[in-house]
This record gives sequence, structure tokens and C-alpha cells, in this order.
Amino acid sequence: MKKFLLLGTLVGTLVVGLYITYILTRPEKVIGFGEKIHRDDFDYSVLNVEKLPTIGGRTQPATANGTFYVVTLKVENHAIRVNHQWDISMAYIEDQVGQAYRHSVEGQEAWDKACGIRNAALHNTSPGVFETAEIVFELPQGVKNPCLKIWKDVLMGDAFDGIAYRKVKVPLD
Repeated sequence: MKKFLLLGTLVGTLVVGLYITYILTRPEKVIGFGEKIHRDDFDYSVLNVEKLPTIGGRTQPATANGTFYVVTLKVENHAIRVNHQWDISMAYIEDQVGQAYRHSVEGQEAWDKACGIRNAALHNTSPGVFETAEIVFELPQGVKNPCLKIWKDVLMGDAFDGIAYRKVKVPLD
């Protein structure tokens, strides 16, 4: 009996180790605009990107030190009963060398004010519904190969597919 228990423990440890190795070494998947990043019952897709030197009206424009990237992100909730609570901080841009860029607070405020949007950062998407949001990032001059990625907490469906959404990126240039 002890031999079976020991053998079962060793096999289980080996399987878990191989699974973790697979998760950590899986290559990144590159997708295009309109293609979906799948996370549990939710899908995310980049619909558009605008590159702007300034955002806002004449009175209080926000001027980028590099370039503002205004990304239109579509979020779809395919759950049957559960709302999807999310905010714009789950999206980020990563460049060729792995430098991450979070949304620009100043740029986002200027964009929201110019578009007449209030509380654009927080969303609560009902089941069977989709929403779009514009997320403003500020990237320095000369950044190479900026790609949008998603990171949020890990849900049950993510554990089963090896947190695959973490390895998906959308080139923005």
C-alpha cells in the first residue's frame, strides 16, 4: 500500500511539474485586430488604435512626451449568470524588450473629458453583453513592436487552459 501511495505521489508530482513547465515555456501567440483573447467566460479584442501627440481640447490638452496610443478594447461576457467586473488597468502594452506600459492617467483623463465620459476606468459587464472602452497609453519615442496584453486574476477556466491568455499579444504598429 505504501508503494502505491509513493508511486501515486511521484506520478502526480511529475504531471504537475510537466504542466507548470508547459505553462512557463509555451511560446507567445500573436493575434490581429478583432481576434479574441479568451479568458474563462470572457473575450477581449482590440478593435482600433489611434496614435496622437496630444489629447483634449484647446484649454487643457494633454501632450505626450512620446505618443499617446488610444486603444479601443472590446470586452465580451459569455457567462450565463455572472457579471464581469473589470477596469482598464488589466490592459497594458509591452514593447520588444519586455518593458510594460500601463495606461496614462493624464492622457486618460484628458480623453474622457474630451469625450464626455465619466468613470471610464470601471466596468461591470452583464452576462451576454459586450462593452467597448478606449484606453490611453503613453509610449516613448522610438518604442519598438508595442503589443497589447491582458493580465487579470486567474479564474477556474484559466487554470484548466494553463492561463493561456497571458501568452497572447496584439501588435499595435
